[in-house]
Amino acid sequence: MARSTQEIVDRIVALKGKDLLNTQISTLMDFLSIDDMAEALRRLGKPFTPEELETAKRDGLGPDSQDPEAVIQRMREYMSFAQEKARRHRGISASRSIEHFKAWLWVLCDDDLLGFCEDDSNYTNYGAPMLAAICAKYGFPFPEEGGLANMAKGLPCSFGCSEGCGR
Repeated sequence: MARSTQEIVDRIVALKGKDLLNTQISTLMDFLSIDDMAEALRRLGKPFTPEELETAKRDGLGPDSQDPEAVIQRMREYMSFAQEKARRHRGISASRSIEHFKAWLWVLCDDDLLGFCEDDSNYTNYGAPMLAAICAKYGFPFPEEGGLANMAKGLPCSFGCSEGCGR
């Protein structure tokens, strides 16, 4: 099951001011047609100019599939990038990765896993526990040992890590 276009527009508007880097908003915009994007932007107080709307239509922007398998495939393709950001202690990039996953989980109506990912206490170690939970549920690969596996358990990636994990 996936969300309706109207639910996506409403969610985008509800995220205004809460989605610091607009990561979830931009991810959700991918699921909208140009006209629905224009509606969401209008409701956010950032309407397309006529020129921007014409450019978007000319460039063929439009909705990505909301088919659950297509959303899961996008998650699968993005996961190694997200794992690398967590593994390398890339704070902002790791946080943005989790925000993308929150948007995709919301589209999939996976409220349980979304709730886990929205709980900031589970973000320990650059979101590694969240990535591990997503991988476990959706059957994506996740290392069973080593730095990222340690981080997912709330441990430092390695003995004496000074990069902020395991605290």
